[in-house]
Amino acid sequence: IESQQVEAFVNDCQDFLRASMALISETIHPNAPLTQTEMNIHSQEKLSEATEILEDSKKILIAKFSEENLKEFEASYKIWKNHLETWSTFVANFNKGGTIWPLIYGATATEITLLWNQQLLQLINRLDDL
Repeated sequence: IESQQVEAFVNDCQDFLRASMALISETIHPNAPLTQTEMNIHSQEKLSEATEILEDSKKILIAKFSEENLKEFEASYKIWKNHLETWSTFVANFNKGGTIWPLIYGATATEITLLWNQQLLQLINRLDDL
């Protein structure tokens, strides 16, 4: 076997492995964002979806409140919103100036939003049991 054949076999194997990885990736994560810009946009879309879910839960919860409860909740919500923005910025700032900053901010804010939504849903269930 000549060295040119070995080189050709190695190149063919690399091509096969790249194609296999692409197929596996597309199968596991269809239409996943590939570039940093796409990932940043996807992260913001996920945050928007989480925020919509939270807003729906908020509406359900607020309907169960007295006027006093509503004032307390609104004050708490303002503090939570400030925490969300401050913590997400803090975490993302470890990548300050980098193109990944929006992705880190969005992912952190999404996680916090979904956790807050879980807490609101628990409260809704607790109020339903009263």
